[in-house]
Amino acid sequence: MWSQPVTDVIESGINTVSPGTINESNIEKFTLFVRKSIGHFALFGLNGILTTLAIYFSCCDTTFYKHYKAILISLSIGLFVAALTEIIQGFIPSRAGAAIDSVVDFVGFILGLGITYLIILLILRNKRKKAK
Repeated sequence: MWSQPVTDVIESGINTVSPGTINESNIEKFTLFVRKSIGHFALFGLNGILTTLAIYFSCCDTTFYKHYKAILISLSIGLFVAALTEIIQGFIPSRAGAAIDSVVDFVGFILGLGITYLIILLILRNKRKKAK
């Protein structure tokens, strides 16, 4: 499992600060939390940021609809990749795709997209204020 080394590092850090916090009775829940929050949510959040930037800056026109078009394209890509990764896992031995993982992936993607667009719009607003 790819998430096990990350889980071990986080567990060690937590238990260093507060000994016995992560123990045999809660290690499975903790491992699941780390896998879902980092392996799905956070990585798809990063994917959302990078995809949104790529789509936004590759749209050549400067019309008002550029933002809506870039958001729609980014969301479509995010949904497609989230679903595709889980479908592919269904064909890999010892793996299983789960619909809830696709949802977690897509929500992480949407958060990344939202953060990126918030920053883009704040920058554009600042530029307009300076231009006046």
